[in-house]
Amino acid sequence: MKKIVGTALVAAAAYCYFSPKPASYVIRKAFEQGIATAPPQFHTYQENIIIHRNLPYDSYFTMNTYDLFLNRTNERKPLVIWVHGGAYVGGDKDDVSIYATMLAAHGYAVATMNYALAPEATYPTPLKQCLELYAHVKKHHGQQVDLDQIFIAGDSAGAQIAAQLLLTQLDRQYADDIGIAQQINVDVIKGAILCCGPYDLAQLHTLSDRKWLAALLTRAGAAYIGERRWQASETTALASIVGRIPQNFPPTFLTDGNVATFTTHTEALAQELRDKHIPHDVVLYDPAHATLAHEYQFLFDTREAQQTFERLLAFLQRYSD
Repeated sequence: MKKIVGTALVAAAAYCYFSPKPASYVIRKAFEQGIATAPPQFHTYQENIIIHRNLPYDSYFTMNTYDLFLNRTNERKPLVIWVHGGAYVGGDKDDVSIYATMLAAHGYAVATMNYALAPEATYPTPLKQCLELYAHVKKHHGQQVDLDQIFIAGDSAGAQIAAQLLLTQLDRQYADDIGIAQQINVDVIKGAILCCGPYDLAQLHTLSDRKWLAALLTRAGAAYIGERRWQASETTALASIVGRIPQNFPPTFLTDGNVATFTTHTEALAQELRDKHIPHDVVLYDPAHATLAHEYQFLFDTREAQQTFERLLAFLQRYSD
């Protein structure tokens, strides 16, 4: 009996080590509660918008639903397509609901999307679904949103997906290299909104210096890329954003916290945008000023999140007609 139990324990340990599924499950459960907090008098913003929830978009993949947030005015508004975070294995469009409500109340249409998660679906499935959502919105909501003004946005893993999606639409050779179609006319892409993203994908584990969390994130990366030695793979190198920004990359809004997040990734991307003279606004806070963790921008009960949102509104106004 002891031999059987021992063999079972060894098998279980081997499964946890070689398979990304256990770690993906743990991370997925951690994201179920969400972290976003509403600002004071949130109900006054809610009164100014209309939300169409859990709409299906045509897709070859699962989890193909989205929410559409519209201002109550009859005018067609610039569209923000937002890709949620969750380390590629978790998260949900509902995590962005408060933020999307705030953006819609200030005069923007926002489509927040779900997409198939790893390990059930691997890279580059979310990129393909972003384009499926765009095609669906273009087909069904052209009278409600201004499709000549599009901002591609995302937070955490969603920021990396959003940035990579932009690369595919701006660089035909790059799109061909990873098998993604070019569907969005570059002339309608007005900007990128990238919050707390891992732009050097192989360094996904650098979110935290806690060994157990770094190990979970390493497994999440394996789940998404679909390769055990994913950090050294050509696929991962190709998916990393830093070092690949083309000269025609759109104006970009960047922000991140300063503790347990991807600050160095944001700094590297900001430097590349600066070197290539691409318009950008980067919002980072000195740790001496405030301690801000990953996804701080969703915590509207903090002064820093409110200040960052005001900077984002100014960015959107600057680059929309």
